[in-house]
Amino acid sequence: MLARRPRQIAMVVANSDVERASACNKLIASGYDPLGFSDCANASAWLEEETPVLAVVSDDLGADCAELTSTLEERGLKMRPFSGCGLRDVHHLRNLARS
Repeated sequence: MLARRPRQIAMVVANSDVERASACNKLIASGYDPLGFSDCANASAWLEEETPVLAVVSDDLGADCAELTSTLEERGLKMRPFSGCGLRDVHHLRNLARS
């Protein structure tokens, strides 16, 4: 029996339930294990213990996410803000995560 490769954890931060669910579903279809957060405070708390391979952060969260984005950048995570997170964006992020 072949061993399954562990799924890579992705972070989704969006205050819209619809946007968050859509991004998570697209990441699952692309082979990731996404964790969705509705605000930057909870996402930042999770980052105290973990680091995702990629992050999708909604661009409508405002300045409250400065600490979150700074932490992700300090860890060398390539990240881009997206609105609506289309499948094209997920593929782009996957390519960024590999580089």
